[in-house]
Amino acid sequence: MVQVIKVSKSYINYLNENLLFYEQQIVNILIYVVVAELSIITALMFMIIKALQDVNQLIRKILILITKLSEDDVNQINKIYTEIKTILKDPKQVQWKKTNFVKCIFETNFIKNKQDLNFLQSSNASSNSQNNKQKFKKRYQNSSLTSRVYNLRLPQIWNYAFIFLSWLFLAGYLLGALGLSLSMVHSIKPAIALNLQLIEFKLKFDSLIVYGEILKTDYLVNLKLNQFYELSSIKFNQDGVLTEFFSLQEGFQDQLYDIYDQLSSSTSLLEEQKNTLLIPFQSSLCESDPTLVPACTIPLESTSSDYSLDYLSGGIVDMVHEFSKTLKTFWQITDFAITDEDQLEKFLSGQVYTTEFVHHFLFQGKIMEQIAYTMLNLNKTTIDSVIFKFQIYMYIMGLTLIIMYIFCFYKWILRLDNEMYLTKLALTLIPADFLNEQKTMSDLKNILNE
Repeated sequence: MVQVIKVSKSYINYLNENLLFYEQQIVNILIYVVVAELSIITALMFMIIKALQDVNQLIRKILILITKLSEDDVNQINKIYTEIKTILKDPKQVQWKKTNFVKCIFETNFIKNKQDLNFLQSSNASSNSQNNKQKFKKRYQNSSLTSRVYNLRLPQIWNYAFIFLSWLFLAGYLLGALGLSLSMVHSIKPAIALNLQLIEFKLKFDSLIVYGEILKTDYLVNLKLNQFYELSSIKFNQDGVLTEFFSLQEGFQDQLYDIYDQLSSSTSLLEEQKNTLLIPFQSSLCESDPTLVPACTIPLESTSSDYSLDYLSGGIVDMVHEFSKTLKTFWQITDFAITDEDQLEKFLSGQVYTTEFVHHFLFQGKIMEQIAYTMLNLNKTTIDSVIFKFQIYMYIMGLTLIIMYIFCFYKWILRLDNEMYLTKLALTLIPADFLNEQKTMSDLKNILNE
């Protein structure tokens, strides 16, 4: 029995230690998972930024190629398309049918090209033809639109803001899940720890009763065994039991008061649940389960029943107080064993021993087991509720974010694709003579390869 008590005590201590250990382990794992997910999301965002920069670089190259046109070319193109726009907006919707748009565009380009050719031919006829060619080329370069652009960077503030907000929402979602998980772990821990304290107190109560009986009856039990069965005295570590017995009495009542205070101030239990659990502590045990304790249903015909009711009337708190008084009265450090058979018989048949020792394992102890079992079920219910709330958060918020991100990224990619399409379409604005230049063809090939 002594070994069983020691093993049980060691097991409860092991549970208490592992409660703290696994709580810290859960917290660490949650932090590691969130940090890993944030790292993956951050890396993904940087990849998106890199892809965005590549697209912007391509658009920039296309725009630079287009802006190599001279100002005269652009004015000529604007003139052509203004005329076309005027034709298309004709209220009668007749003019566009009579217009040859190909002729309108290419004849205008032909006239300009002819003017440039005449200028070059006239320059060749002069004595300074080479210098005039250089002047023409310089005039063309100076009038190029690119020369008037000082900031070649494209405005990307809204794109970067969108990416940052996307990262921020995902980080907030993950950090919110982490905060919710940590709060749940910390809210569940006190209730589980309280349940373990109650089990530990019940084991201490049981141990005091067992140790008390052993110390009280050991002398005469060994003597009778030796007389009837001619056995030598059963040896056991009496000093160890005695030390453990008086050690368990230290802080025995204080531990119960601590359990009562924690239970009454618990925030993880509803008021109705809390009041149900507090009834056995502060009111008669007969109110908890009258059918479990015979003294609650037996009429007061004997002093034994009367004492049993008095012992149970104050609840567990008063019961433990009376039991502590009994231990101090009948178990002294120097006087704990009964050596006289009559005294032992009187003690074993007395009200105190019957009510406080024998009935403990039959009735009162079972009520304490019921309390521990009820708290365990409430903890399971609380854990299930906490897990359900966490799942609601993860599923609802997760699905909302997924839908929102699919929609926003679809719109964003569609806008970028449209910008890219319009930019490539702008290449058609380049005049045919400019497209035939070797440098322009080389730039276009590089753009297409990218």
